[in-house]
Amino acid sequence: MDYHYGLALPSAQVRPMMESHQDACERAGTLQCQVMAASATVQGKDDAKAQLTLRATPAWMRMFRARAESDVKGAGGRVADSGTTGEDLSQPIVDAGAAQRARSAEIGRLQGLMARRTKNLQDTLNVEKEITRVQGEMDQARSDMALMSSRVAMETVTIDYQTLGAVAADGVSAPVQQASSAFVRNLMGAFAVIITLASYTLPFALIAAPLIWLLSRRAKKEAAPAV
Repeated sequence: MDYHYGLALPSAQVRPMMESHQDACERAGTLQCQVMAASATVQGKDDAKAQLTLRATPAWMRMFRARAESDVKGAGGRVADSGTTGEDLSQPIVDAGAAQRARSAEIGRLQGLMARRTKNLQDTLNVEKEITRVQGEMDQARSDMALMSSRVAMETVTIDYQTLGAVAADGVSAPVQQASSAFVRNLMGAFAVIITLASYTLPFALIAAPLIWLLSRRAKKEAAPAV
């Protein structure tokens, strides 16, 4: 089974919460839990994100899922979304086992063929080459079966940690919260545009203002009647 959680937290709690869950997995030991990936980014005081992917035994995963939900509520956050997906590996494992038995029988046949043709060097080399090829396929298939078996024995969870402001609000007050958030973003965007325009026009204004003043004074002097 593969689980996914989206946790919405106060900005200051995003990275510590991810590190706390990562530490819990590492302390459990690799037989119980393995950290597959971990990352965290902070962009400004109110924008933090983190992601953690764990693979663990079903028993440890049940305990962790309950803990994660309790942790996020205790930190003043909420579970923004969650999901579960599953993949049936029983048939691929059965097929891989049947293929292994067929390869083992083929190696037995090739070894018997090589024993009967010991007088022909080229035939012997060809049979040895074929045995090596089949053995390589068996080794790769054995590795694939071990991987599938480990996936059956362990479950995966991916947790996305985000700040509360970055997650869409829910409930009756959701439209008001979303409108308020959009108002602040739009207002900040307008200020950003004004500041950007000022950064382009201010240098020209500083140069042009003295020239306009000098030209204005000269025009006034030329227009003044002679005494």
